Amino acid sequence: MSCKAWAAIALLAALTTAAPAAQNEAETTLVYPCHRTPKPVVIDGKLTPAEWAAAITVSGFTISGSDTLAPQQVEMSLLYDAEHLYIAVKCLESQMSKVKAPHRVTDGPFWLDDAIEFFIDANHDHQTHWQFATTPAAMRYDNLDGDSTWNADWKVAAHKAADFWAVEIAIPFADLKLGAPAPGTLWGFNLCRERQPSGKLELYNWANVQRVFKNAHLFGHLYFVAADWKPTAATVSPAARKAEGDLARLFARHGTWDTPRGGKPTLVPYRDQLRRLSPGGQRFMAELRTIFANNPSLPLHKQFTQLNATYASTQKLIAGSTPIDAPTWARAALFLGTLKDQAEELYWKVRLAELDKSLDQPDKE
Repeated sequence: MSCKAWAAIALLAALTTAAPAAQNEAETTLVYPCHRTPKPVVIDGKLTPAEWAAAITVSGFTISGSDTLAPQQVEMSLLYDAEHLYIAVKCLESQMSKVKAPHRVTDGPFWLDDAIEFFIDANHDHQTHWQFATTPAAMRYDNLDGDSTWNADWKVAAHKAADFWAVEIAIPFADLKLGAPAPGTLWGFNLCRERQPSGKLELYNWANVQRVFKNAHLFGHLYFVAADWKPTAATVSPAARKAEGDLARLFARHGTWDTPRGGKPTLVPYRDQLRRLSPGGQRFMAELRTIFANNPSLPLHKQFTQLNATYASTQKLIAGSTPIDAPTWARAALFLGTLKDQAEELYWKVRLAELDKSLDQPDKE
């Protein structure tokens, strides 16, 4: 056979050989155990506790591209049944009057509004995915691998309260050309938030996708389980192996099961995670206590009292024995992470107030 013939055969083989599957490249891969529910969820946006009692609620969303906890947290819960994947999202918000949601048209520019996006990689190939997005006005956007002409008949309802907005969602498996996942199935998944009230776009995520929400190789995972599934070292191990990564982190009701590559799963309660944090600011807090004990009439006494009360209640929470859930853990971790900055800023304001007060007093001869 001639050299040209061999070259042609080699070229044909190269063109017809499938490209190797992409790998999950996250160092810590997140795993959400999605329980089967015997009763469909009513999609009304109200997050009725009884409907979501079987779901694990996760929080601790971070600013995309960093490990810093988002200042306005997100809480996420999922369930499934024979026909639908159900998603509940609660976006905490201290500036509800500034929440943006003017767009109503399906597949409109949701990215200009406050919004949440979620991504499903049912092939678990870390490349292909469905993208869905919605807003506080329940506007719907969807696409398949970037093709926004693809549409699904999914349901969403939104609800606004004094300090949060929430959505409930039902995605039909039939519209994804899939049946209900069997227990033990693993899908790539992630949920992200676009926040607008601060005047600049803020990007939050569950799995850190480095500010590019469609980075499927950095997604977390849904691990579909039966209604009566319980996390133990034995039941968590299969999910950890499928999720890959240097560390697989599966979320439970009061903590996480952490599994290093090649190692055994270990339950790490949220209380222990809080105990590992080393908050700064104690020196400033101690000096502020002394300052106000000697001069309680100084300005900013109320702000210090509130800060000191939150610090005391957080310390009490950590020292207690009642199990801590994910939203409580996220609030406490966020407070401890910002305590030093809060205490130092308040300390210098108080010192300036002391100086101003001393200058206002008449000199004594």
